Amino acid sequence: MSDKLGTQISIKDSNSTGNKGLYIALTQPNARGEPRVVALTCRHDVLSPETEGLQEYRHQQSQPSKEVIQIPQPTYEKTLERLPVVVTDYRRTATRSADLNRPDRAASYNERADKLESLGQYMERYKTPTSRVFGHLLYSPELACASDNTNGAQWLRNWALIELLPNRHQAQLSALKNKVFAGSLLSVLNTWRNAKVSSSATWPALLVKRDAIWLEKTVVPMEELFTPPDDADDPDEKALFVIKYDKLDGLTFGLGNTLKSIVRYTGIGGREFISEEWCITSATRANEHQMAFSSEGDSGLCILDAERRVAGILTAGCGINGINNVTYAQPVERLLADIRAHGYDVELV
Repeated sequence: MSDKLGTQISIKDSNSTGNKGLYIALTQPNARGEPRVVALTCRHDVLSPETEGLQEYRHQQSQPSKEVIQIPQPTYEKTLERLPVVVTDYRRTATRSADLNRPDRAASYNERADKLESLGQYMERYKTPTSRVFGHLLYSPELACASDNTNGAQWLRNWALIELLPNRHQAQLSALKNKVFAGSLLSVLNTWRNAKVSSSATWPALLVKRDAIWLEKTVVPMEELFTPPDDADDPDEKALFVIKYDKLDGLTFGLGNTLKSIVRYTGIGGREFISEEWCITSATRANEHQMAFSSEGDSGLCILDAERRVAGILTAGCGINGINNVTYAQPVERLLADIRAHGYDVELV
């Protein structure tokens, strides 16, 4: 299965939907001396407050595992149902193109149809959820607010660790790297041209390598997230330029706000939480309106900066008609410190 970040995930045999956010390595190997790697995501994506409660979850060897699959089952089945329809449309377009004496166009659409047919045959092999299990839920703290040691800020602990199984991804666990799918360089550049970014932002051609952006093993410090550069004159240059990938919108560009946001979460297991979050707005325009930096179902995604450093994990968002959008995230530096405080010695892969 794909080892790129941003892939949709779900607890097997459930309706949950989340995203694979970030790979981090546990420094202690398992009993057989093999490396252990976990995927970081949002707790609410893998543990429903309504059915699982808010209490701490810790995997016990004596208890059945909460297995996690790549691509939720409803999404997988809908894709399989849709593929034959698209193949038929491509074949019809190819036939019409041939009738109009446009052989190159006909050949192109027949080639697309052939590839989709092959994809459908391959996907049939993994139609059952069990065949797409890539790990199990290892740990998630109680869904509650914690306090930073430095400034006393309250923030919502909404993270979970999924331990990866060996031989389930393109790369072995020892060779796994954090990378996000970027698509073709042309599509990236087209998105970039519509972005409202400062001239100092890194040109995306420098970021993309073999259709992917490979993340550095470096975290953007929280101080940098919330402190505007002293020499910034333009308002946009006072914000950190950030990037996100999801399967629906592809790459999206945003601006991290240096002002800390206070977010109220209501109706979570019958409780209300007040949490300090990192706010991000879109940097990409559609006509005269901003396109959304994130959309529904994006929680758990990794946010990186123009230097390919890990910045945050997307937790929530709000918007109007998918256009005017505000995204909230937790800084990864804060999350890693909290994970270590819960007894897991971790580092970025």
